[in-house]
Amino acid sequence: MQMKRFLIILLSVCVLFSSCDKNKAPVVEPDVPVTPVDPKPDPDPEPTPKVEKDRSLWVSATVNWSRLRTKGDIKTWVKKIKNYGFNEIILEVKLMEGGVLYESQILPMRTEYNGITRNYDYLQYFIDQCRANDIKIGAAMTVFPTYGLGETAKYKDSDFEGRYCQEILSSAGVTDIRDNSTDGIFPFLNPADPFVRQFVMEVVEEIVSKYDIDSFTLDYCRYQNYHSDFSETTHQAFQKDMGVIISNWPDDIFRIDGEGKEYFGEHYKEFIEWRTSVITSYVEEIGQRIKAIKPDVKFEYWAASWWPLWSTGQNWISDKKNITGSYWWATADYYKTGFAKYLDVFQNGAYMSKLFPEYDSSSVAGQLNNGKNYIKGDCQMYGSYSVSGINFDPGEAAHWCLKNTDGVMVFELCHIENNGYWSSIKKGFDAAIEDGSAYVQ
Repeated sequence: MQMKRFLIILLSVCVLFSSCDKNKAPVVEPDVPVTPVDPKPDPDPEPTPKVEKDRSLWVSATVNWSRLRTKGDIKTWVKKIKNYGFNEIILEVKLMEGGVLYESQILPMRTEYNGITRNYDYLQYFIDQCRANDIKIGAAMTVFPTYGLGETAKYKDSDFEGRYCQEILSSAGVTDIRDNSTDGIFPFLNPADPFVRQFVMEVVEEIVSKYDIDSFTLDYCRYQNYHSDFSETTHQAFQKDMGVIISNWPDDIFRIDGEGKEYFGEHYKEFIEWRTSVITSYVEEIGQRIKAIKPDVKFEYWAASWWPLWSTGQNWISDKKNITGSYWWATADYYKTGFAKYLDVFQNGAYMSKLFPEYDSSSVAGQLNNGKNYIKGDCQMYGSYSVSGINFDPGEAAHWCLKNTDGVMVFELCHIENNGYWSSIKKGFDAAIEDGSAYVQ
């Protein structure tokens, strides 16, 4: 009984204390200072890789035939070219003398020259060696001079009868350009002939689609000079495109009298504009076709730097540079034929005998500075110079071109070798690498 009473009292006390705890203020724990933990620092960003400007070497076809006669020769020379600082080879693969230096379904592959036989795909082997040596490779095409094809390929010599440019050289009137034996005159196909246009486009597309090239360069994409073309094909095309009737053809354009004096007719300016527009239309279409096949292939064009080249139809400048009123031969719309905007790269051929002064048009530097003003940023411009018959240090020229233009193209393999310029050019490249001008900024 007493034990029961004791348990009741103990239970009451517990309930009482429990009730009191509910009314007590909550215990507040004192603040404990927290030591902040430094976050891990962001990793250093990956350095932006430097992009090298092109340091290109032009390799002509026939003058190097014996030098590059075997696959072993090509292997050796590609390594040498790379070791002396070049990072691109531009290889001439369509010859004006006839044929091509690759396996073609369109034109005969040229396998013999001056008694030396080279019976393999020259372009493909160059590509293989360039890839093995981490050097870029471009193909160069001689566009309009075409002869000596024979009669075995898809396009034969007989296909081009009546499709060559027709010249006026004397009072005798129009003659076939193939009959002109003057040194430096080549048998140009007529750019205004639709058959010729189809032929050119097929050759371009075959090379670009079949071969793993980094660039494609047009050479001789022009008229020979202002003495052509005066064929009936051109007569009809000019009338149609310009909306004029030339009943006294070609005298209303151009004639030469019995004493050799030249006369420019009332429609001569329009004729010069029209011829130039024909070349510009080729540049535009070829660029479009290349990009449709391989968008990453650089589309390039070589021409002489001494603009204007109205006599050959090469208006390589920007169409934003209005020259109206500046030249006697230019119509008010001639400037619209400028084709720089259709190119990735213009190889500005400043083939002068001296490098400086910088703003003297008789120097390499002066011509290239003029070129930048003409191009107006429509495309990249590479400084291009020849090392034949020069009075300057070719390495200094290489360095200057890399410092002041978007790249450099040196002409040509045989001239460097024959004149012993390898070390000089390498020194110029090394200087550009050291000061950063060898890289895209």
